[in-house]
Amino acid sequence: MKDFFRFWMLFILMGLLISSCRPVSEKKTTNEQNPVTPGNTEIDVLDANILSDSLNPEHYYLRSRYYLEQKDINKALADISKAIQLNENKSDYFVALSDIYLAMGRIPNCLDALKKAEELDPANNNALLKIAEVHLILKDYPNTFEYTKRALDLDLINPVAHFIRGYAYMEMGDTSLAIKNFQAAADQAKAIMQLMLS
Repeated sequence: MKDFFRFWMLFILMGLLISSCRPVSEKKTTNEQNPVTPGNTEIDVLDANILSDSLNPEHYYLRSRYYLEQKDINKALADISKAIQLNENKSDYFVALSDIYLAMGRIPNCLDALKKAEELDPANNNALLKIAEVHLILKDYPNTFEYTKRALDLDLINPVAHFIRGYAYMEMGDTSLAIKNFQAAADQAKAIMQLMLS
């Protein structure tokens, strides 16, 4: 049991580090056009991008993600809705919409948005993993395993998929398979971190 908690904590730390890298890259992309200076905050840059190119859905998507991070759910929902209105064929926009619905506790809407993301791009690994997570929340273990399997079929190096599977096995009382999957998640997260740092 001590090993179980060690692997779980390692995975959480790796996940936080990996996920913290993603918004930074998004900010760099945005800020390369408009460097942030004193008095020119991240939201100022996002607003300026929309003012300069109001028909670009990516600007609304990025601002929606910013608002979600700030827990300003209504503004996040308004912006992602605008992004989808401008381009209803981008899978990632529906994944972002699902994050907002999840934050609102609207699980059926969250799942609908993820199904739309999957329909638009069956190879969207992020969408498949989030569908698996929602099924895990609902304690629908067969679908949890189905979607994590599909994610692993697309990408064998997939610590999040292993972690979700481990958590499902833990809830089902199968400690052996839970530890096996948490071990795989921790090992893969560690390998990814080493690659990022090399």
